[in-house]
Amino acid sequence: MRQEHQTLDRRGQLRDPQGLCAERQPDHRQAGRRHEEPGDEPELRGADAVDAALRLLALEDARKARVVELRFFGGLTIEETAVALEVSARTVYTDWAFARAWLSRALSGAHAD
Repeated sequence: MRQEHQTLDRRGQLRDPQGLCAERQPDHRQAGRRHEEPGDEPELRGADAVDAALRLLALEDARKARVVELRFFGGLTIEETAVALEVSARTVYTDWAFARAWLSRALSGAHAD
């Protein structure tokens, strides 16, 4: 019955211009999320989680955090980062590898203080 509202787009794919079929689709984005009770601390997500993890890394090793800032946010190469921090390219390379692993672990929730 709903096919009367659906048409084919120019690529031959079915589309639903009135959005009638979308109302019946489950919202998979909500699956797996736990219901938060009042007083629960919200889980950090996205940029907030990265910022919090980067701040923790800076407390442990400021240079490694600075390498992440310059490489990831600044878009610098290893060589450019080495010049900016006045260290060798090899030092930047090892700091970068350590920081990526550390942040990955922290963001996955496996990092415990």
